Amino acid sequence: GFFCPSGTQEFFQYPCPAGKYQPGYSSYSESECIDCPGGHFCESGTSTPVTCDAGTYMPNGTVVNNVIGTSLSKIIDCKLGCRNISDFHHFSTDGLVACEDACAMDEANLSICNATCVSSSAFPDACVIGCNYFQTANAFVSVGRSAGRAGDCSVCPGGYECVSGTVDPV
Repeated sequence: GFFCPSGTQEFFQYPCPAGKYQPGYSSYSESECIDCPGGHFCESGTSTPVTCDAGTYMPNGTVVNNVIGTSLSKIIDCKLGCRNISDFHHFSTDGLVACEDACAMDEANLSICNATCVSSSAFPDACVIGCNYFQTANAFVSVGRSAGRAGDCSVCPGGYECVSGTVDPV
């Protein structure tokens, strides 16, 4: 959890910053500290990442970027919209599946997505809501952000499961 540049007087003088860890003993600079992995947090001076508790998650470092963000992250954000508490109570389980299936269509053209829902879904209203959520969903890119304390682990969203060490809710 520490590094020792030339001239270091004490072993614990230079801890790796929060969000990073160092398992070895021969590190000479802060640049050798390693980003804490997803599903974990690393307090300052950590030598071993600590697993986020069950019921929480920590994605690999991410930030919203709708220009270069991944399609998969946009689909996940859309599915979270389908599970939004105000809409979730209006859907049956099958309706929720239809909404989430529309997210997975990954359709950039809203009118084609809506037409597909009307022609092929047993729950067209829920499916159309999924199309609309996909249009406004955010896409994310990895930026190497790391959790520096247990409180940085996010609470698992309703309807998803987060076991200890979860990176992405399922």
